[in-house]
Amino acid sequence: MNKVAKYSLGVTFLFLFGAALFASAAELDIGFRVFDGTEVVKIAAEQPAVSPLRIAKGGTVYGLALVDPGDPNASKIRIKTANNGIKALKKFTPAPLCTGGAFAAGGSSTNGIAFDSVTNSIWAANIDTISKININNGSATTYSPTLGYFPTGVAFDSVTNSVWVVSTPFFGGSPGIVSKININTGAKTDYAVGTSPVNVAFDNVTNSVWVTNSGPGTVSKININTGARTDYAVGTSPSGIAFDNVTNSIWVSLDTPTNSVRKVNINNGTGVNYATGLRPFGVAFDNVTNSVWVANFDSNTVSKININTGSRTDYAVGVGPFNVAFDSFSNSIWVTNFNSNTVSKVNINTGARTDYAVSGPTSVVFDSVNNAMWIANPNSNTVTKMCI
Repeated sequence: MNKVAKYSLGVTFLFLFGAALFASAAELDIGFRVFDGTEVVKIAAEQPAVSPLRIAKGGTVYGLALVDPGDPNASKIRIKTANNGIKALKKFTPAPLCTGGAFAAGGSSTNGIAFDSVTNSIWAANIDTISKININNGSATTYSPTLGYFPTGVAFDSVTNSVWVVSTPFFGGSPGIVSKININTGAKTDYAVGTSPVNVAFDNVTNSVWVTNSGPGTVSKININTGARTDYAVGTSPSGIAFDNVTNSIWVSLDTPTNSVRKVNINNGTGVNYATGLRPFGVAFDNVTNSVWVANFDSNTVSKININTGSRTDYAVGVGPFNVAFDSFSNSIWVTNFNSNTVSKVNINTGARTDYAVSGPTSVVFDSVNNAMWIANPNSNTVTKMCI
């Protein structure tokens, strides 16, 4: 016989003494809490309902999960069952949001990676393919790059739902290209840029992508809808690039002998240089401390530069820092150290650092869905998913 008990919590308990106790169901948190004598605990609900203890909320009947009292997730609340047994309400323990690991990159010698928050994918610019990697299971779909070109960098554009991939010809002399790729279909349109393009960034203020052209020392601003292009001179061997939506600027790293990062106005291309360490490459924008961070390959440091004043603080990292990414979950900068086979996690406020072993890391990107960092490993043709 079923018994119903009403409480002042706006829910109804249904004790179904004849139901099975040991079948499995998906567990979730529906907001039910109990005080167990010492603390308020979350109780796991089931959908579909399997437990003999039921709760109705919003017109849906859920089961309240029951476990043996000795279970690690048992609460202190006990339930007497039909056969005079004793069970405990189960505490809700969410499954880990992130499961890390190494996944095939879908191509060789990955040069750049980007996170796509629409299809929940990592896009990898490999020397022989462009791959779309599922952030949850690591499965990859590959697309062919333009014949005669190899990809070097990639950026996600959330306005036209595209990724933009910069590629340079296998045999020099010809201009590079940036390819606009539909994230759902893989359809591709190519636009010419300068020679030896290296990297690309998306600017959602002027709805443009910006490409660093190391050959002529320029950046190309490409309209994401029309492909119209404007080039601006920036200096010697531009490589890394990041968009700062606070000062509406593009920040571009300039290699030796300039050894600086240039702040470029996104509307007129005017700019100013700020000194960095030796051989700067990767650049990332941090909107918490309003800074850009630059990886200095030959100095074994990362520079934190105030976006308004240009004041700079350097922090030691591993050997051969190559690229950087900002993680808004733990407020950290992640630096790939190619020559020491490590990734450094740097606190954006204190500079405190933790290193993790990763073989031959180059590019790095933050995945805000799993709260994970993805790292390109060109030596092993893999990408590493590292939970924060």
